Formats: sequence, structure tokens, C-alpha cells
Amino acid sequence: MTFHTALAETIAVYDRSAAEFAARTGDFWPERALRRFQEYAPAAAWVLDAGSGPGRDSRYLAGLGYRPVALDLSAGMLREGQWLGLTAHGAAAVQGDLRRLPFASRSFLGVWACASLLHLLRHELHAALTEFGRVLRAGCLYLALKEGEGEGWQDGDYGPRFFTYYRPGQVAQALQAAGFLVLESWVNDPGAGRQPWLNYLAWHEEQT
Repeated sequence: MTFHTALAETIAVYDRSAAEFAARTGDFWPERALRRFQEYAPAAAWVLDAGSGPGRDSRYLAGLGYRPVALDLSAGMLREGQWLGLTAHGAAAVQGDLRRLPFASRSFLGVWACASLLHLLRHELHAALTEFGRVLRAGCLYLALKEGEGEGWQDGDYGPRFFTYYRPGQVAQALQAAGFLVLESWVNDPGAGRQPWLNYLAWHEEQT
């Protein structure tokens, strides 16, 4: 599977800015998402941190007793995670593509996808969600995407990155089409001038 130019250039930005990204985002604590995820993903389960960046959330998940596997397409992000002691926290690290996961079917009891699928083109969302369903046994997905319209480049502190924005109905429809049942959802408003975040917890039954 090839990388489109927008994804390749976005990953290159993350490769170059991994240390800065880790420093700027390392203190964020997604309290509500983690608390709700614990309601559905059993303790000590293998959990995929899909689009893990330098592994902040993998460390949180490990601290909650899960066995996380941090997966990211950016080699720079994974190297930064190793430098920050990701594996020392009990997490494995794998470089891979969200649209074609390098794992056997039914490998996990939970998938955590925080701010990662938003870099895919809109038509690629279904492939990634279908892959999440494939690697899940009966299990829970946490998904966070930016609310808005359209897709395009956003210039920021790390450099230009490509984003795809979604409305709540679009996300719910995409989850349903990939075989997920939405359990709950909410919106985080980060303040004036910034796009809200759409948060979803969804359940996927094991396929026979």
C-alpha cells in the first residue's frame, strides 16, 4: 500500500519534530477517555495504541495495567519513545501503517486511536476502521478526530501537516459501516479559535 503525498509529508514533519512534539504534548492527560476506556477494555488486556507518536498514551495505558503495543508510521516518533523509556513502561513499539496493520486477526481486546486517523484522506478512514475491527477480538475502540469540514494543510508549530475534519454524523456512519456499535461519544472544546475534538467509544464483536 502506497503513501499519498500528504501523508508522506506529514510523517516527515513528525520525524523531524518528534522531540519537540513529545515535550509539548507529554503532560496532556486524557482523563475522561482513559476512564471510560477502562469500563469496556478488561484489565491486563493487550491494547493497540494506533498512531502512538512517542508513546505518551501507551505509558498511561501500561500504568493502568494494560499491555500496550505502540504503533506509528513515523520512525522518528518511535525513536523518541524509545529514548523516553517506552519499553521500560512495558510497551512494545512497532512501525506500521494504520491502513494495513502488521498484526494477526483478533490480537487485541482494545484499540486506542487518539488523534491519528485524522491524517488519512477521508476515503481511507474505512480501511483503517476495518483493520481495527480485524485485529480486535470482541473489544473496544477509542477514537478521537477533529471536528470540522473538508481536508487540507494546517500550518503549526511543527510545520505543515495534512488533516481531515469530520462531523459527528460522518464518524458514527463510518464506524457503523466498519462493523462497530457506538457506545458513547462526546466533544472536547479546546477554546476559541481551535477545532473541537470528537471522541468515540465503540464496540466490535468478534467475527466468526
